[in-house]
Amino acid sequence: MKATALALAFAVALTVPAAAQATKSKKAAKPADTMSEAQKTNDASWRIVKGSLPIFLPTWSLPIYMQLDKDQTPAEPKKAKARKAKATKQ
Repeated sequence: MKATALALAFAVALTVPAAAQATKSKKAAKPADTMSEAQKTNDASWRIVKGSLPIFLPTWSLPIYMQLDKDQTPAEPKKAKARKAKATKQ
């Protein structure tokens, strides 16, 4: 009787951490699509620092910085350029 109770207690002790681990992994599986408030603040701070960088760069390095910055900005759609061209012709 003692051996059975001891074996049962041992089996329960082994399964409890596994059940807790399964619960943690289900909670961690939720997608984090939205940015938290701290992430938004950090992103805004980074954009301010990146935007003010040309103020502190020496003059000879500005063309290099502008070229790198130009490569990272998305291009405008061609439709918007066509509309501007039509407006200037009339």
